Amino acid sequence: MVNIKPGESLEFEKDINIKCEVKNENEIIFENNTTSLSAAAHIILKKMSYDWLTVHGPSYWCYKRKKLSDLRNEQE
Repeated sequence: MVNIKPGESLEFEKDINIKCEVKNENEIIFENNTTSLSAAAHIILKKMSYDWLTVHGPSYWCYKRKKLSDLRNEQE
């Protein structure tokens, strides 16, 4: 939705050393598994001791230091 090409790297907003790779418009590769932005963010946040039931992935993943949710809002 924000024109990021497959193979590009995304960084986790709370720890930029945590990365994933864009697989396609709807999926990423995180820890060698194909998953969604939200599912991966949920895994990371649980490891950081957050106990949330749901997570909005685009609010936690960044492309070139900008949150995906912000990039999407800019394009609308």
